[in-house]
Amino acid sequence: MIYNMYEMLKKYKLILLLVFITSAINSNSAFIYSQVIYVPLESGVYDFLERQNLKGLIDLNDEVKPFSRMYVAQKLNEIGNEFKNNIKPGISEGTKLNNVEIDEFYFYSEEYFYELSATKKTNRQPDNLTDEHISNAYSGQSQDLEKRDVNERWFLFNYSDSLFNLKLSPVAGYGISVSGKESGHTRWIGLSTFATYSNWFGADFNIRDKGEFGGNVDKEKSFTSVRGAWYKNASNGIEYSDVKGSITFNWSWGSVSLIKDYIQWGHGKFGQLILSDKAPSYPQIRLNLNPVPWLRFSYMHGWLNSLVPDSAAFYYSYPGTISQQLRESYINKYIAANLITVTPWNRIDISAGNAIVYSGDIRPEFFVPFMFYKFLDHNSGRGNVNDGNGMFYFDV
Repeated sequence: MIYNMYEMLKKYKLILLLVFITSAINSNSAFIYSQVIYVPLESGVYDFLERQNLKGLIDLNDEVKPFSRMYVAQKLNEIGNEFKNNIKPGISEGTKLNNVEIDEFYFYSEEYFYELSATKKTNRQPDNLTDEHISNAYSGQSQDLEKRDVNERWFLFNYSDSLFNLKLSPVAGYGISVSGKESGHTRWIGLSTFATYSNWFGADFNIRDKGEFGGNVDKEKSFTSVRGAWYKNASNGIEYSDVKGSITFNWSWGSVSLIKDYIQWGHGKFGQLILSDKAPSYPQIRLNLNPVPWLRFSYMHGWLNSLVPDSAAFYYSYPGTISQQLRESYINKYIAANLITVTPWNRIDISAGNAIVYSGDIRPEFFVPFMFYKFLDHNSGRGNVNDGNGMFYFDV
């Protein structure tokens, strides 16, 4: 039985490899620059794009986050093209870009300058929008959509050519907070870098060393939308690190990633009921497929921290010496989940999926993306030995 399962996995590997190679060879020119680098969930570009989606300027596939930088650039280009609609008679004031949104658009155009340029769109002004159009439409406003040169924002190190792109930036910040009679401060410092190669590979690394100090420090963050963290106590506060990174291979209609990052599935303003980014990030394998415009599929398998000691696996390092130390370990814990989204009509998305959290040995059957995992758990005869917690969910 074990040998047959091993042979089956080898066949799956061969099939996946053939699909990847075929897709990479047959990808059309519309996806020449489609490499995947994920945008951090705390970026303000998400709120900006969601507002334009609510206005009807763009159609946003927002059931799965984070977005890729290329996807954000595509939506920015669509918003830019809508500028010309703002000058047409009869356009509702509610759908126009206001002065603040115009500034935001140009701000994010500088951030995603490389991606916008790579899609072979204009890197100066939105398509078909002339200086005469701009002056006629916005001449009476204090902050108009003036002629602006959009240049790429500053990076500590920046290199780009026709195939390779590498960017590196320092990250630092400081904040002050007041809660009732208590006050405190927080600081963080780190580094952010990402790189892409050709149209099929992306990688990124982001590290931040954080500290929270003062009388209002919330260590557990149980009753707040702020993310939790694995912290250590410090003088008058706590310290912790936030480390993220990924490598992604992609083709014209999908991508596969080995990644440690946050994830959001489903909708919600202060937390998603399906998968949220409230808990600390964890390593995972992701698969995203978009074979046709009306169908999207996402899968992930993650390695969790159970925080449950496995006393049977404890051992002493350097036994019998003065350096002897008890080494502890946790019970293994994993999550597997999938989500399929269908768009039967314009601006109507229907999503459904299922997930399972299980412990013990890693189970290869949960690496099959298209499965009902709870039924699979019952079918494999695990019973209450390694029984997992399954769930089914949908989103409209």
